[in-house]
Amino acid sequence: MLSLGEIQQIQLEELEYIDSLCRKNDLEYSLTYGTLIGAVRHGGFIPWDDDIDIMLRRNDYEKLLLIIKDDGKYKLISREDSWFNWAKIVDTRTYVEEDDKYNIKDYGVWVDIFPLDEVPDPFSLKGHLHMFFVKVTNSLAQKRAIDKSHAKCWKGIYRWVWLVRHSVLSVFSIKFYSDHTYKTLTKYHGCNTGFVGEGNYYWRSPKRSFKKKMFDSYMDIQFEYITSRTIKDYDLFLTNTYGDYMKLPPIEQQKSVHHYRAYWK
Repeated sequence: MLSLGEIQQIQLEELEYIDSLCRKNDLEYSLTYGTLIGAVRHGGFIPWDDDIDIMLRRNDYEKLLLIIKDDGKYKLISREDSWFNWAKIVDTRTYVEEDDKYNIKDYGVWVDIFPLDEVPDPFSLKGHLHMFFVKVTNSLAQKRAIDKSHAKCWKGIYRWVWLVRHSVLSVFSIKFYSDHTYKTLTKYHGCNTGFVGEGNYYWRSPKRSFKKKMFDSYMDIQFEYITSRTIKDYDLFLTNTYGDYMKLPPIEQQKSVHHYRAYWK
């Protein structure tokens, strides 16, 4: 089994690979979420973190997916392969076992690659409706994808409710749900709404949608030994998403939010 240090080293190599591709092809990306907090607050990983997240505008995101090739060492996993609406680059020398089993083929230590999509004004009725529909389609896709064996985590009547729900959702394929999530997320593509959001989280709060122009300006930022990239207005992004992101969480919360084990093949 891989140690946390080994997982982080593999992810750094993956980030270095992605950074090289983006710079060679004039694609702009930014570190995001806990990875961006780590870069700003720690100069690298949050000490207990075990993943790397980056984000790109939808057009650059799609171009990057076309450029990344399965070269033996790295493999691309996207919405065509599972329920989620973003992409992962995985190290094929490793494999991962998650507590929540989604039966993702050839799953290994990964870096998450999130697309940014145009969204309506988050404080408008249209914006609230869009957030609601993204939440619903995303939730249905995730619940459909999880393995039936997950029912054992529930007891009594809750287990039967879970099994009935899973059976009903299983009438349609995982791809059916992921395709609907994609269509919902990209509904306003090219509409010049003035706002963008990252579909995996933006629906949780209107504050998680941002002015589109925020993603026009980028700069270098150090992440461990890698010179990586971030949006220049990272402070507003992190403040809206997390509040006082420079403050360390309580000791009991200083642990990974993921539940998986990684191994060398």
